[in-house]
Amino acid sequence: MKKIVIIGLFSLLLCLAVVSAGNSTEVSFDTYKSQGVYLYEHDEVRFSLLGDEHVIIVEDVGKSSVKLDIGAFIGNSTKMFPGLVGMDYINKVDLDKDGITDLNVALYSIDADGRIMLVLQDVTDESLDEITGNIGLVDSNPDMDGFNKNYLLI
Repeated sequence: MKKIVIIGLFSLLLCLAVVSAGNSTEVSFDTYKSQGVYLYEHDEVRFSLLGDEHVIIVEDVGKSSVKLDIGAFIGNSTKMFPGLVGMDYINKVDLDKDGITDLNVALYSIDADGRIMLVLQDVTDESLDEITGNIGLVDSNPDMDGFNKNYLLI
């Protein structure tokens, strides 16, 4: 009887651990300097910039903003930094702490089910400072009523 109870408790704890763990998505800036990614709370997006791997974890999804944990793994450092991004503002991230923005993080949408779309833009290339117009076309999302094609400005 004790074995059945122990196995049941172990199974329950295992299920809770699986439910609370998020998914991991890899993003590459090799072809396009701006990448959109769909995520849910506790999901993470991993990417390489400045010769190192980095991570952004979605901590909390609100009605118009998202709390993030940003891990810049420059020089084997694993310190996480808090971040916040909203529908009307961009989080400018300095990954190597040299005073120059390396990555722009924008919140494009929050769906009713909690799915968000983050747009990440690699701004490590100095020539990107000269971009003043539209940087790309964002395809329509059938989950977003009333939206067709929009230009995303970062």
